[in-house]
Amino acid sequence: AYNVWPKGSDKPPLDLLFPLGYLLSTLLGQILNAPDGMPFWSWLHAGLLILRVQVLTEIFDIVSDSSVGRVTSCVYLGMTNSTGLLALVLMLEFQVVTRALPICYCLIGFTFVSVLQFMALVSPTATQTSRNALMGLVGVLYFASLGETWVRE
Repeated sequence: AYNVWPKGSDKPPLDLLFPLGYLLSTLLGQILNAPDGMPFWSWLHAGLLILRVQVLTEIFDIVSDSSVGRVTSCVYLGMTNSTGLLALVLMLEFQVVTRALPICYCLIGFTFVSVLQFMALVSPTATQTSRNALMGLVGVLYFASLGETWVRE
Protein backbone atom coordinates (compact mmCIF):
# COMPACT_ATOMS: atom_id res chain seq x y z
CA ALA A 1 0.00 0.00 0.00
CA TYR A 2 2.96 2.32 0.56
CA ASN A 3 3.81 2.61 -3.13
CA VAL A 4 0.20 2.90 -4.30
CA TRP A 5 -0.11 6.28 -5.91
CA PRO A 6 -1.19 8.94 -6.76
CA LYS A 7 -1.56 10.46 -3.33
CA GLY A 8 -1.05 13.93 -1.91
CA SER A 9 2.44 13.21 -0.67
CA ASP A 10 3.54 12.43 -4.24
CA LYS A 11 2.99 15.97 -5.47
CA PRO A 12 5.99 18.31 -5.60
CA PRO A 13 6.84 20.07 -3.26
CA LEU A 14 4.53 18.30 -0.79
CA ASP A 15 6.67 15.16 -1.07
CA LEU A 16 9.46 17.13 0.62
CA LEU A 17 7.25 18.79 3.22
CA PHE A 18 5.08 15.88 4.43
CA PRO A 19 8.04 13.90 5.85
CA LEU A 20 8.60 16.77 8.28
CA GLY A 21 5.64 15.18 10.09
CA TYR A 22 8.24 12.85 11.58
CA LEU A 23 9.05 15.77 13.86
CA LEU A 24 5.81 14.96 15.65
CA SER A 25 7.48 11.87 17.11
CA THR A 26 10.18 14.19 18.46
CA LEU A 27 7.47 16.39 19.94
CA LEU A 28 5.88 13.36 21.61
CA GLY A 29 9.26 12.33 23.02
CA GLN A 30 9.78 15.85 24.30
CA ILE A 31 6.37 15.92 25.95
CA LEU A 32 6.96 12.56 27.62
CA ASN A 33 10.60 13.06 28.64
CA ALA A 34 11.70 16.68 28.67
CA PRO A 35 9.02 19.12 29.74
CA ASP A 36 11.53 22.00 29.54
CA GLY A 37 11.41 21.84 25.75
CA MET A 38 13.97 21.43 23.05
CA PRO A 39 16.04 24.36 21.74
CA PHE A 40 15.07 25.86 18.38
CA TRP A 41 18.39 24.76 16.82
CA SER A 42 17.70 21.13 17.70
CA TRP A 43 14.33 21.34 15.95
CA LEU A 44 15.95 22.97 12.94
CA HIS A 45 18.64 20.28 12.80
CA ALA A 46 16.05 17.52 12.99
CA GLY A 47 14.01 19.11 10.21
CA LEU A 48 17.06 19.56 7.98
CA LEU A 49 18.13 15.97 8.60
CA ILE A 50 14.68 14.70 7.59
CA LEU A 51 14.67 16.92 4.51
CA ARG A 52 18.17 15.80 3.51
CA VAL A 53 17.28 12.12 3.79
CA GLN A 54 14.09 12.68 1.76
CA VAL A 55 15.95 14.51 -1.03
CA LEU A 56 18.70 11.88 -1.03
CA THR A 57 16.25 9.00 -1.38
CA GLU A 58 14.38 10.83 -4.13
CA ILE A 59 17.66 11.37 -5.98
CA PHE A 60 18.33 7.63 -5.79
CA ASP A 61 14.88 7.02 -7.31
CA ILE A 62 14.93 9.63 -10.09
CA VAL A 63 15.44 7.12 -12.89
CA SER A 64 12.91 4.56 -11.67
CA ASP A 65 10.29 7.19 -10.76
CA SER A 66 10.56 9.00 -14.08
CA SER A 67 10.44 5.71 -16.03
CA VAL A 68 6.98 4.95 -14.61
CA GLY A 69 5.69 8.51 -14.89
CA ARG A 70 5.87 9.36 -11.19
CA VAL A 71 6.75 13.03 -10.68
CA THR A 72 8.50 13.77 -7.40
CA SER A 73 10.26 17.01 -6.55
CA CYS A 74 13.60 15.58 -7.66
CA VAL A 75 12.17 14.23 -10.92
CA TYR A 76 10.69 17.67 -11.53
CA LEU A 77 13.96 19.46 -10.69
CA GLY A 78 16.21 17.02 -12.53
CA MET A 79 19.47 15.51 -11.30
CA THR A 80 21.57 18.70 -11.43
CA ASN A 81 19.11 20.90 -9.55
CA SER A 82 18.30 18.10 -7.10
CA THR A 83 21.97 17.67 -6.18
CA GLY A 84 22.13 21.45 -5.76
CA LEU A 85 19.16 21.28 -3.38
CA LEU A 86 20.84 18.45 -1.49
CA ALA A 87 24.06 20.49 -1.24
CA LEU A 88 22.11 23.48 0.11
CA VAL A 89 20.30 21.43 2.76
CA LEU A 90 23.54 19.69 3.75
CA MET A 91 25.36 23.03 4.00
CA LEU A 92 22.63 24.42 6.26
CA GLU A 93 22.70 21.28 8.39
CA PHE A 94 26.49 21.46 8.71
CA GLN A 95 26.26 25.11 9.79
CA VAL A 96 23.68 24.29 12.47
CA VAL A 97 25.73 21.35 13.78
CA THR A 98 29.04 23.23 13.91
CA ARG A 99 27.85 26.66 14.99
CA ALA A 100 24.54 26.48 16.84
CA LEU A 101 24.38 23.15 18.67
CA PRO A 102 26.49 22.22 21.70
CA ILE A 103 29.71 20.44 20.73
CA CYS A 104 29.00 16.80 19.92
CA TYR A 105 31.94 15.32 18.04
CA CYS A 106 30.04 12.27 16.83
CA LEU A 107 27.28 14.47 15.41
CA ILE A 108 29.86 16.68 13.72
CA GLY A 109 31.54 13.54 12.35
CA PHE A 110 28.17 12.19 11.19
CA THR A 111 27.48 15.40 9.28
CA PHE A 112 31.02 15.50 7.88
CA VAL A 113 30.72 11.93 6.59
CA SER A 114 27.38 12.95 5.08
CA VAL A 115 29.31 15.60 3.15
CA LEU A 116 31.67 12.84 1.95
CA GLN A 117 28.62 10.76 1.01
CA PHE A 118 27.33 13.66 -1.06
CA MET A 119 30.71 14.03 -2.76
CA ALA A 120 30.67 10.31 -3.61
CA LEU A 121 27.14 10.67 -4.98
CA VAL A 122 28.08 13.42 -7.40
CA SER A 123 31.51 12.03 -8.29
CA PRO A 124 31.50 10.16 -11.59
CA THR A 125 34.46 8.02 -10.48
CA ALA A 126 33.06 6.82 -7.13
CA THR A 127 32.25 3.13 -6.98
CA GLN A 128 29.15 1.62 -5.42
CA THR A 129 31.40 -0.04 -2.83
CA SER A 130 32.76 3.32 -1.66
CA ARG A 131 29.23 4.72 -1.49
CA ASN A 132 28.06 1.74 0.58
CA ALA A 133 31.05 2.08 2.90
CA LEU A 134 30.18 5.73 3.50
CA MET A 135 26.55 4.80 4.19
CA GLY A 136 27.74 2.31 6.81
CA LEU A 137 30.00 4.93 8.40
CA VAL A 138 27.11 7.41 8.50
CA GLY A 139 25.03 4.82 10.39
CA VAL A 140 27.81 4.07 12.89
CA LEU A 141 28.46 7.75 13.59
CA TYR A 142 24.74 8.45 13.96
CA PHE A 143 24.34 5.79 16.65
CA ALA A 144 27.59 6.89 18.29
CA SER A 145 26.23 10.45 18.49
CA LEU A 146 23.16 9.15 20.29
CA GLY A 147 25.41 7.41 22.79
CA GLU A 148 27.61 10.46 23.25
CA THR A 149 24.56 12.63 23.95
CA TRP A 150 23.20 10.09 26.44
CA VAL A 151 26.53 9.81 28.31
CA ARG A 152 26.84 13.59 28.68
CA GLU A 153 23.39 13.91 30.25
